[in-house]
Amino acid sequence: MNHKRRLKKELAKIETPSIEKILKNTEKRGNDVPQRSKRKHLAIAPTVAILLSIAIIGCSAFSIPIIIEHLNAKALTENNKQLSYVPDGYIGIYTAQDLDNIRNAPAENYILMDDITFSESDFLEGGQYEGGWIPIGNEKDSSQTSYFKGIFNGNGHVINNVKISTDGATEAFGIFGNTRGYFINLGIKNLDLTLNTSNISDTRVGAIAATATFVGGCYLKGSNITITIGDSSGSLCVGGIVGVSEHIDSCISYADISIVGANENNVYAGFCAGRTLSVITSVGIGNVKVNNTAIDNVAVVSTTDIMPTMLSIEAMNKLLEQLDQYYDGNSFYKTKLKAMYFSLDQYSEHEEQKKTYQKYLEINKHFEFIDGNTSDILLSERSRFNVEYNADLSGAIIKAFGGYESFIDFCAQNGIKCGAIHCYTFENENDMNVETLEGFDFENIFIKKDKKLSLRIFE
Repeated sequence: MNHKRRLKKELAKIETPSIEKILKNTEKRGNDVPQRSKRKHLAIAPTVAILLSIAIIGCSAFSIPIIIEHLNAKALTENNKQLSYVPDGYIGIYTAQDLDNIRNAPAENYILMDDITFSESDFLEGGQYEGGWIPIGNEKDSSQTSYFKGIFNGNGHVINNVKISTDGATEAFGIFGNTRGYFINLGIKNLDLTLNTSNISDTRVGAIAATATFVGGCYLKGSNITITIGDSSGSLCVGGIVGVSEHIDSCISYADISIVGANENNVYAGFCAGRTLSVITSVGIGNVKVNNTAIDNVAVVSTTDIMPTMLSIEAMNKLLEQLDQYYDGNSFYKTKLKAMYFSLDQYSEHEEQKKTYQKYLEINKHFEFIDGNTSDILLSERSRFNVEYNADLSGAIIKAFGGYESFIDFCAQNGIKCGAIHCYTFENENDMNVETLEGFDFENIFIKKDKKLSLRIFE
């Protein structure tokens, strides 16, 4: 069955007209996106930091899955103590060589069983990692066979003193490059990533990974990320912990990031991430600067690209009901929303991608980001649609809910992670009053130690 015929068949199951008709109607209506609604922060406390105005560009590569609980992922609260054994379904990582070997089996799950500390000689001429650590999965790979797709559980351990190689890499820089991976409970100390380039083209930079699906319970400290650009025609996403991630949960980033020479309209920069669709209970401490202008984003959160990657039929029906009420029975936006999804069971045209999505589904269930049987899950194929299509639909949804704030409230009530909630930035740790941090789980995830904030699993 060819691509269009398969998609038509799936759309028919949810009473949707042909995709050709939908796109034709879209062209007639044009882009109908309201002005971006600014998210209110419950507490943001940099004393001098200046917010850098960053143009939000629609991106269809990442989106956020629906979850059962609004706040912290269950996997973080359950796995809050270091494990002394390698659990079933995981491969133990004990040495730098073990870490390096992940690139040979990127679809497996891994757990760090000891701290890994690199020496300066490792990166000198003749050293084991001469010139710097090569990111795992930094190649251009349309089939994503080299991408890390599993869970990397740091298990409360730390990777120390790593220097990232920027020679020969394409557009993805970090210990990991491009991934569809899940990273939890990992600490990074004294990482050095210095990129000097005459040109960028959709470049992603982060200490743990350039791109990820989920990052939770991780921290960065004592590290340096410096990027100098001669020509910035492409977009640049730079975060202390990850460049781009669908969701960030309970992270702490002591970040010093400097970006010089970039076109500010094409830059997304933040303490934890350059760009994400959801970030909760996370803190940034330090200095993030673009062309010497300080910014106070924990992460840049997109409000123009709000549809989940996967959602249940029940969740879809709630969205459709709201659209139906607001648009007085007009089926246009309902049809447009349904056209973006099809049953995961039917996705079989590319075997490697099918395996990737099946792994994606499996891990999301493990983290309780989704619920229900496979047949009850609809998967977005949004890469088939252009930026204007996504922005138009996102704008229509925001209108139907009475604004971005109201839509975020709806997401909170229905277990959909979206937007920035309980996030804080400080110029230095002494400015932070731990007692005022709202929404933080101090019983399971965080700990107050000498009036400082830390992640419990690392103590």
